[in-house]
Amino acid sequence: MPSIVQPSDFTSGPLRIPNAVSGNVGEAENADLVAIIAQSEKEVLLMALGKTQYEAFQTALETDPVASPYDGLYDKVKELLPYFIYCAWLRFAEVNLTTVGAGKGDAQGQTQADINLRFVTAWNNFVRLYSEIDGHEQSLLEYLQETDGLSDADFRQPYTYANQFGL
Repeated sequence: MPSIVQPSDFTSGPLRIPNAVSGNVGEAENADLVAIIAQSEKEVLLMALGKTQYEAFQTALETDPVASPYDGLYDKVKELLPYFIYCAWLRFAEVNLTTVGAGKGDAQGQTQADINLRFVTAWNNFVRLYSEIDGHEQSLLEYLQETDGLSDADFRQPYTYANQFGL
């Protein structure tokens, strides 16, 4: 299955993930990040497109250039997926799950920054690009509804905005 987002998309900027492209000898990429990218892409695309359109989109990704009507869809999801993947990475790398709850590991001899604001900002950018109606930009769901050949997808809107207070 071809991937839309690559680990190299996270090497700089506000969505920077340390060691996104592995610096270890013999490793070309961060295996954990590659797995998160694959799982996240599938989750978002299945939610937006439904199973039938998802499979057709995967087939279209194997052509170069991406076949119509999926060429515009590729550009839309290429824009929003990094935000979702960044949030999935933060959940994976920064939160420790234990039998009594979730927490963040202690820093030794330094102050540990809270990831909450970075997570909420990235998450809300994803939600805006995915589902905001009547915004300044055309959201993914609006694009799907207005594009011939994609308008019959099963539309679901499962994602909601978050705030840094957890409310």
